[in-house]
Amino acid sequence: MKTSTLFQPAFFLLIGTALTLIACPKDVDQDLPLPAPNCDDYVFDAFSRPLAQTYSEWIDEWIKAVPANACDNIIDNEAFATLDKSNRVYFLAGANGVEEDRNVSLLPEKALLFPLLNKIVTYPCSQNTGRKPEGAQTVEEFLKQESTIYMNKTTLLEVTIDDLPYTFENYHRFSTGTFKIFNNRTMENCFNICSALDQEQDALMDGYWIMLKGLEAGDHTIKINAEIPAVGLKNTVTYNIIVR
Repeated sequence: MKTSTLFQPAFFLLIGTALTLIACPKDVDQDLPLPAPNCDDYVFDAFSRPLAQTYSEWIDEWIKAVPANACDNIIDNEAFATLDKSNRVYFLAGANGVEEDRNVSLLPEKALLFPLLNKIVTYPCSQNTGRKPEGAQTVEEFLKQESTIYMNKTTLLEVTIDDLPYTFENYHRFSTGTFKIFNNRTMENCFNICSALDQEQDALMDGYWIMLKGLEAGDHTIKINAEIPAVGLKNTVTYNIIVR
């Protein structure tokens, strides 16, 4: 998958979870003893169960949905936003060392899930030639080891929503279990993976994720900056979002 391997964002009640439509305020009364304005309240807590599922469960859904919809040759930016099968959450694609603007139109009253930076590792096709499980090490343990080494080199993670920052925490880092991935060249449009053409691989993904509560109708901007200088990776992605 191309995540940073990188796999394209009123109140209402849904399955016991309140989803708040948001618009981050841009003006704050400077006379009030308030902390610097941010959008922390508009991001689902990493330990919560957004719309009755954990982050990890939603990420599993993202893995299933995004490769099928966003990894072909993209002809327009609408392909960077995929609505999940329950029609409750938009999955935004990740980036693989790119600097670009993405223009998407979304329906209101939908949450948004997207990676700031993520890595998919595969086996037996490996980006590190010659590396393989050692001794009694399982494939899952090996892939977890490889993804951890990569992601631990992250030096920058930033996201702003309508020009206001989110106070990002390492709690938003998630690792999946192993899953099967059928590698093909088109997937390289979304993920920096070792592509053994037309060969099924074991895979595991490690990364930093945010799930955003519903955006109110109008224009919004999500900006993502992430870097792993040790591997020459820099993601600078801006989502220009119209909610109608």
